[in-house]
Amino acid sequence: MNIKNFELKRFVLDTLINTKKFSKYTDIQSRIIPLALKNRNVIGVSETGSGKSDAFLIPTINKIDVETDSLQAIIITPTRELAKQIYDKASDYAQNEERLKLMLLTGGFDRQRTLGRTSVPHLIIGTPARLKDILLENALFNISTVQTIVIDEIDMIFEMKFLQDVDALMSKLSDTVQTLAFSATINKHVQHFIKKYLTSHELIEIKNNKTASNVNHYALALKGKSREDTLVDLTRSINPYLCLIFASKKELVDKYYETLVNEGLNVTIIHGDLDARTRRRNMKRIENNEFQYIVASDIAARGIDIEGVSHVISTDLPYDIEFYFHRAGRTGRMGKSGECFVFYEEREQKTLNKLTNNNIELKYIQLRNNKVRIIDKNFKSNKKLDESLNQKIRKVYNLTNKKKVKPNYKKKAQREIDKIKKDYRRKQIKKRIFKEGKSE
Repeated sequence: MNIKNFELKRFVLDTLINTKKFSKYTDIQSRIIPLALKNRNVIGVSETGSGKSDAFLIPTINKIDVETDSLQAIIITPTRELAKQIYDKASDYAQNEERLKLMLLTGGFDRQRTLGRTSVPHLIIGTPARLKDILLENALFNISTVQTIVIDEIDMIFEMKFLQDVDALMSKLSDTVQTLAFSATINKHVQHFIKKYLTSHELIEIKNNKTASNVNHYALALKGKSREDTLVDLTRSINPYLCLIFASKKELVDKYYETLVNEGLNVTIIHGDLDARTRRRNMKRIENNEFQYIVASDIAARGIDIEGVSHVISTDLPYDIEFYFHRAGRTGRMGKSGECFVFYEEREQKTLNKLTNNNIELKYIQLRNNKVRIIDKNFKSNKKLDESLNQKIRKVYNLTNKKKVKPNYKKKAQREIDKIKKDYRRKQIKKRIFKEGKSE
């Protein structure tokens, strides 16, 4: 759709054409912008990278009367990083209209300085807790003048237990306020929110493929090895432009980060427990393409647009299979190819099957001599035998995980594991020869 198809203010058009270099609208933008410009309530369902930020920024900023000194719009995001990212995108519009006043409200900034502000912003972008603190508990600005509220990544807001903060803010707004809400999925929490606040709304759902067709998916069996050691082995077998490494738990994010630092890799970290200064510094350096590897939690990375991701590693299968698609969706953008790796144990085969049931062509791999090798999909025909081998290997690893170990224990353990594997292969060969002899 042509950029000039909608009736937009001159500075908004100038921003799209000259600053952002738009040539056409994305699917979600072409469907949501005309509805939002008509003051309709909208629920948008789409993945990160679909262009949804501008889908709500364009109509929201276009509706602002820059000659009126009042707060007219609020954008709520679950994380500081996402708030800052949207604030930066909104700042592009402010460069072409100097009267447009924006404000970023998140943790990690000087609260007293914020409370001392006297000029009223037209648009505030922030996180739920800080918005509640500044706008409700301290009543810094009059929110009765707000015409539009945007809630981005609403499913994630509920996952992070910010519902009460959002609920408190929504309850104080005018009954006529326009609500634009965006989510990757419509779960029961989002449905509850819709029933409570959006009796009349338009649902716009962009149903793309779960992942891009130009992304390859690989499953790597742990076979008794730790995820940490498997991760190190995989990083020695690939050479990514930028690799995102996901773990479900924050403590594992820290652990993998420290391991890769010790390996001498160019790596950084993203998760919610980092202090504000470290998070800002890390995000700035990521934007400057200073790292080859980023270790992140699902929550912290969700919604943040990181360019140039060539590889994604899932060190575990997430509890919700949809998170796998969120992870995988970070690569293969703009027509570029991508590689996704997932670690699994034999008992997780059923979960892997859920991926293939969602049209993921999963290739099973092994790592040999620092190279990724695709193996036969039917390699698991002797499951019981494979599991007995895994148990023997795990016993060796369990012994090396004791607090007190002898010098060179890793080398000795590896030699023992190699011997177990060698003996196992010999037995398999003998059995195969015996079977072939009987068949003759």
